[in-house]
Amino acid sequence: MTFTVAGQILGGIGIFFLALSLLTQGLQAASQSVMQQLLARFGRTPLRGLVFGGIATVALQSSTVTIALIISLVNAAALSFSNAAWMILGSNIGTTATGWMVSLTGIDINLKAYALPLVGAGMMMQSIIKKPAWKSLGMILTGFGLFFIGIDTLKDAFSIFGEDMKSSLRAADGGILALAGFVLSGLVLTLVTQSSTATTVLILTAAAAGMTDFTTGAALLIGANIGTTSTAVLVSLSGSGDAKRAAALHVIFNFLTGCTLFFLLPWVLPAITTALVWAGADGNLTVVGLAAFHTFFSIFGVVLFWPFMSALTRFLETRLFQSPPKAIIQTGFALDKAAYTVPAVAFGGLSQEMARLKNLVCTHASALFNGSKTPQPEEHAELSRQIGDYAIGLSQESLPEDVAHSLQHMLRVHRYLSEILRLSEPAARIYSKIHTLPETHETRALLQYYLSDCHNLVEKVAQAAPLNKSDMLRFSRRYNTVKDELLEDAVRHKLPIAEASALLDDLSLTRRLVEQAAKAQRWYDVAARRYTAPAQTAEPVQAAA
Repeated sequence: MTFTVAGQILGGIGIFFLALSLLTQGLQAASQSVMQQLLARFGRTPLRGLVFGGIATVALQSSTVTIALIISLVNAAALSFSNAAWMILGSNIGTTATGWMVSLTGIDINLKAYALPLVGAGMMMQSIIKKPAWKSLGMILTGFGLFFIGIDTLKDAFSIFGEDMKSSLRAADGGILALAGFVLSGLVLTLVTQSSTATTVLILTAAAAGMTDFTTGAALLIGANIGTTSTAVLVSLSGSGDAKRAAALHVIFNFLTGCTLFFLLPWVLPAITTALVWAGADGNLTVVGLAAFHTFFSIFGVVLFWPFMSALTRFLETRLFQSPPKAIIQTGFALDKAAYTVPAVAFGGLSQEMARLKNLVCTHASALFNGSKTPQPEEHAELSRQIGDYAIGLSQESLPEDVAHSLQHMLRVHRYLSEILRLSEPAARIYSKIHTLPETHETRALLQYYLSDCHNLVEKVAQAAPLNKSDMLRFSRRYNTVKDELLEDAVRHKLPIAEASALLDDLSLTRRLVEQAAKAQRWYDVAARRYTAPAQTAEPVQAAA
């Protein structure tokens, strides 16, 4: 192999990886939020899980992204493990679409004549048009164009030295050990590239150049399917028990399916060839046969596992990755940094944790208004710190416009909740001061009514109920009444001026606390509307900035 040919192969692989990157980024920006909602909403039965897992993989053109999406949804408790199991099986079927695209369009025709206009049009759309949706479409077109150019470059390069490599890449006469060696080669290649799609395309283009026979290519594909599970394992490492179980299921499914088909190859491959001939398949039968085998691998696995899925999921749920029950306050259990690769899912986990922080902080504050004992807020502050760090990390990723816009609002919510933590102590001071006043003191009753209003309003926010305008107007009138009474007490010497002044300061701070709680709920509903259940229909308060 000459240096020129080696460079052509390396360039073809580079173009292909660039194409995959652009294609995946464009498709993610255009549809990942939609895919997240569809997967979380419709994957409630085995058949739906299979269908939507496959659709998501075809739409995103990456089983890696789809499985990361599924596992992150599981980790964020937006999807149960049993439902995720079928989606993972469906994503395996969906990833075979790339093989068919290559085998049916990318082997026997001159692709550059069609691909170059796509690259040109796509780059012009990205450079000239400012709308994000059109930029995403331009990225997709560029990715598709480069995808086919990369295939064409690899096909030409492989064909130059294909004759010299045929003997070393054919396993038909090498026995079962040689075949196992090619399975291992496919596995290692996928581990290195972290893309079963890239491995599949390399195998198909090598087959088109005559470098591999049907048996060798099938063995390489088995290895690629086993190797692709590494992504799920990496994504789940920092996740919940259910996320780890989903990754374990993916490994078990692909490994056992691959091992079973490895020993059935002498019967399966002739059957696929016969079926293709009977169906009148045109072109390179080895390439089309490998695409068919890739699809057969995933469908065969589903059929093989279908009768045992309930028992398998039950075993994984009861025997593996068990952990002690979560404490009432445990920091950041839905903040999976592996989900940064799918920003919509990462934001969903952030939204879930922010709702939990809002409940904890407001429950703590409302209890202080009521004179109740609550856990120390240091634990709340630690959760707040972790949420803030996670949000900052997410903001540094390349985010779709809708996620970036919602993240901006969620950061605002985090600021309001931090203020509530800071302003909680004045509530306790007012409650303590009330009980030092004589029972006949008129201001005592007004202060008790005021604290009761504060308690009720902040408790509503803790329960995720928005505060409407009438709530806040009534509260404002109560605040002004108490403030006027305290000023009158100071003037008429019913209270020492220093005590009245301290109460007025605490009164102002608690009023700010209630307003921060109202704004936190309002902006949380705005930020999380696309990623959680629909917001409450009550009219949100238009709190002052």
